[in-house]
Amino acid sequence: MILSFRHKLFTAACAAFVLAALPRTAHAQEPVTGHLPHESPYRDIPWRAQATVFSGWMNIPSDPAGVAPKSGPVFGSRVDLRLGGPVDFVARLGVVATERDVIDPVRPVEERNLGTTGVPLTFMDVGLALNLTGARTWHSLQPQVHLGLGFVMDPDAVDVGDYKMGTNFALTLGTGVRWTPGTGRFSVRVDVADHLFRQRYPSLYYGDPSIPDGIPPVLDAETSRSRWTNNFAITVGGTYQFWR
Repeated sequence: MILSFRHKLFTAACAAFVLAALPRTAHAQEPVTGHLPHESPYRDIPWRAQATVFSGWMNIPSDPAGVAPKSGPVFGSRVDLRLGGPVDFVARLGVVATERDVIDPVRPVEERNLGTTGVPLTFMDVGLALNLTGARTWHSLQPQVHLGLGFVMDPDAVDVGDYKMGTNFALTLGTGVRWTPGTGRFSVRVDVADHLFRQRYPSLYYGDPSIPDGIPPVLDAETSRSRWTNNFAITVGGTYQFWR
């Protein structure tokens, strides 16, 4: 079901990019009639590049084994470069300050949880953003949708139960809005994004001859050894604009 949802979300995001990139919309690109230039709700953005520092929260769902990283605060930065028309190139780097439980599958159920360990979960991606009002704001607002590809990385070593999240491919889908008063260099943005990445479990979680008799495995045989998860993040950032 998660994989099907991921495909539907990916298809919807691609459709939004195609539709919005078709001949420029009257609201975003054609001259506004009925308003004097200084009275128009639209304002051109003269800057072609943006650097943003952001923070927020990432919601990571619980997993069947209870060992995956948990939800936590996220911090990072991004750079946006205008490619032409309504499209920007985007590169992001962030860290989720989270933690996860460590378990030992060879111990009895009541003794196998060994506590928690900190996990600086790092993600990076590059992609495209589509500004729905083009290279201008509407009432100082510039809504946006974006699509990115990258990686999520856990730098920790393999634990006592052979678990390690490691480095995983990630797909990012999201939307956001920037508030830019006037044509100044500074703006504020709010973004909501779904980071889709996969979690894998070691074979030891499904039973092993080294496990004493009578001790049940962490996961039953019907549980998949890998699963895609939807990890939603909401962030607020401050942006500095440059390069005319």
